[in-house]
Amino acid sequence: MNIKTTTESSFVIIKPIGEVDAYSSIDLDNAVSDVVKNYERPYIILDGSELTYISSAGIGVFITYLEPIRKKKGDLVFANLRKEVQYIFSVLGLDKLVIITDSISVAKEKLNHVKESI
Repeated sequence: MNIKTTTESSFVIIKPIGEVDAYSSIDLDNAVSDVVKNYERPYIILDGSELTYISSAGIGVFITYLEPIRKKKGDLVFANLRKEVQYIFSVLGLDKLVIITDSISVAKEKLNHVKESI
């Protein structure tokens, strides 16, 4: 798995490419941790367009950082999830905890609403 991290305006887009398993979830953890540490208000978009699989360890990364992100008045939005990955999220009930959108542009809109509500 590779991870691309880009910044667009006040948004950080994290794009895992390939499979996130127990081993590679460490790299994902480092990427999310860096954003949480380095941004006063982390507005993170996870671009899942090239995420082919995510293990429970990978999902655990996001669950671990949800509270610290939201305490800093930021948020995490998932965009472009493949059907098989989105299915995993819905089976685990994660679609009730996080926002899942069909595109980066909609994810940015959702995060802009979070910003405006502060």
